[in-house]
Amino acid sequence: MRSFYFLSLLLGLIYSNGVSAYGDYPLPHCHANGATIIDIDGINTDKAFMKGAITKADLHEYCARMAQEPETKIIKIRQCVEEEFSDQKNIKLMATANCSKGTMIVIEGASKLNLKFPDPDLESQGCGAEYQYIVQFKTLCPKMAKRLKVKSYDQYVRERVK
Repeated sequence: MRSFYFLSLLLGLIYSNGVSAYGDYPLPHCHANGATIIDIDGINTDKAFMKGAITKADLHEYCARMAQEPETKIIKIRQCVEEEFSDQKNIKLMATANCSKGTMIVIEGASKLNLKFPDPDLESQGCGAEYQYIVQFKTLCPKMAKRLKVKSYDQYVRERVK
């Protein structure tokens, strides 16, 4: 048991990059890796804010998963993590919301998107973005999301399929 604790602590130190984590930062499904919420503030206010970062821990999970895929050529997970991290470490991930107005601004890298809930035009975003934005709004404005009856991702997909 002590060795498991030590191993967990060691992996946390190796892959954390000094980032304090608050949970998973929702990304579109076309992003093969995940991201981590590093700051969140003002939940249920007119200045709700969430910032994310792609960490080495996120990339380790991605590289380990990809190493299991027969069509990938990933041999060394650590090398994969370092290469991906150098490409993705500076990608800006941020969402701000005015909960009383049901609006949200999302910034991903150089892209900026303005959304109005309960029914933002998400179909044109593609890449599984509808899931990401619904989760972000519900994270930042849970009371307003409930009041506006913002659909869950599953409801959203069921209605699109009809």
